[in-house]
Amino acid sequence: MGATCVSESPPINLVLRNIVESFRVRQQSSEAEAEQSNQERQERKSTESVEDRCTVHGKKLFFFCEDDQETLCTVCQYSKKHKDHRVIPLEEAAQELKEKVRRSLWPLKEDLMTFQAKKDECLKTTQHIKEQTRLTKDLIKKDFEQLRHFLRLEEAARISMLEDEAEMKSEIMQVKLEEVSNNIVSLSNTIQNRETDLEREDIEFLQAYKSYTDSVPYSPQDSNVLASDSLIDVSKHVGNLKFKVWEKMLGQVQYSVHCWEVVVGNKTKWDLGVVKESVSRQGILNVNTESGFWALALREGGQYCASTKPWTKVYVKRKPHRIRVSLNNREVSFYDPFDMTHIYTFSDLPTEKLVPFFSPCVSDQGSNSEPLRIMPVKVAVTITPELAD
Repeated sequence: MGATCVSESPPINLVLRNIVESFRVRQQSSEAEAEQSNQERQERKSTESVEDRCTVHGKKLFFFCEDDQETLCTVCQYSKKHKDHRVIPLEEAAQELKEKVRRSLWPLKEDLMTFQAKKDECLKTTQHIKEQTRLTKDLIKKDFEQLRHFLRLEEAARISMLEDEAEMKSEIMQVKLEEVSNNIVSLSNTIQNRETDLEREDIEFLQAYKSYTDSVPYSPQDSNVLASDSLIDVSKHVGNLKFKVWEKMLGQVQYSVHCWEVVVGNKTKWDLGVVKESVSRQGILNVNTESGFWALALREGGQYCASTKPWTKVYVKRKPHRIRVSLNNREVSFYDPFDMTHIYTFSDLPTEKLVPFFSPCVSDQGSNSEPLRIMPVKVAVTITPELAD
């Protein structure tokens, strides 16, 4: 009988093994996905449960205490803490307080608009400072034209002082501009957050609402953009400039300049300027250059005229409250001292002595009864909506 060889292990079925391994992997993946999905459901359920239920008693929230600004369950409603408090249904409280927040947004938005306006005012004021600097430079240069040979160093020093002041006040205005801009950002964020809260569920909204009472209100009235010392002190640079320089040049040249301002207010008629000292100023006057008058006049309909012969109509951009008269050698010029806008200049005046001339004209039954007032030279600039535009 022959010997038989028996194998210790059965033959391996590779196809079957691959099928079993693939099934095992799929089963493990399905179990992992099911476990993750179940965990997410539990987390959502837990979150919803925490938000909708009382943190003390675990019961569903149905009421709102107006005294404590808290959401309540049925147990909290009858607790000692909320005894004698005004407790209303949660939905009713949410509607009332949402409406209250909506109403509160209007003044906030108005304050935002006010801050925007103040920001615009800062920007316009900064631009006006630059314009003042330019105008004041021109005035300084004009005053020094006839003294150029003697005054080069003096002119450079004064322009440097002006630019230093302009730089300093521009920096101050930049700080104010940044302050207002920061207020705008903060207020915009507050409004955006509250508008977002209005879109939340009632409970989330009510829970967030309590923090509103702790908010510090923004007041644009606290932000004084344009103080009296914000602008260039033009009078410091220009006022009586010729007299100040004259003291330094005494004995070197013979030179004279006179300036005065006349408050014309709301008068409808007036004449002012200079006249030959030899001319009679009594009775009916024939105000023109041939008669010895060099004047600026206002007549009916707001028409400004220079006293040439015949009179010359003069265009004025804005009705001046004051008129500055500058008599400089053989020239007399008229300006609006508000922004030193040039109105008119008479040249080649005679060498004989001239004196100031003022005529308030007739009162026209009281409509032109306001007096003319002569003021010392003082430059003052004020921002108005008309000028800013």
